[in-house]
Amino acid sequence: YSCDEWIRWDPRRYTCESLERDWHCNCTGCTSCGAHPDNAAKLQLFDESKYPQARCLDGSMAGYYLRKGAAKKYLIFLEGGGWCYDSNCEDPTRAGTLKDCRRRSEGKLGSSREWPAVEDSYLSGMNSADPDENPVFHNWTLVYVPYCDGASFSGDTVIDGLHFRGSAIRRALIADLVASTDIRTSEQVVISGGSAGASAVYYHIDRVAEDLD
Repeated sequence: YSCDEWIRWDPRRYTCESLERDWHCNCTGCTSCGAHPDNAAKLQLFDESKYPQARCLDGSMAGYYLRKGAAKKYLIFLEGGGWCYDSNCEDPTRAGTLKDCRRRSEGKLGSSREWPAVEDSYLSGMNSADPDENPVFHNWTLVYVPYCDGASFSGDTVIDGLHFRGSAIRRALIADLVASTDIRTSEQVVISGGSAGASAVYYHIDRVAEDLD
């Protein structure tokens, strides 16, 4: 029988995720399962009334993408993208750094204004929902955190209209997950990231662990 046939027979009991997890079925191509299972994650912008300081460089609200998984486990992935700074490393200046950060604030690494409501294109490798591509984490709940503060989720100030609020973003992320998901009672939480996001894991993992405790 195909996954479609099992699901049609008893949709309350069988799903693509349960068939793959419990019976090691390959549901690729089944109409009930879509593109195996849906790889896309939905944008959750922070509520300004609850987290007023959790802002990107340009002052727009930060947020995260969420894709719920079948397993009671969470993968939080912090996006990378370098830092904004004066590229004149021999004689850097405050003005040069702010100029670079202001330029960054006009794009997706410094503003949420152009973030899509649904993200899929970046969700590959360990962030993929495809068990062939990602055998370990494919059915975990994915929390993909776009990077828009320019300093590895650090800082908590405003300078010349630029919001260096990485710390506020990080705190809002965990607070919102605790309030809206079962992350605190999950079996396992893995924090990962790329480039500046990987640095953020190194810098902040102890604080994140305390906030989840």
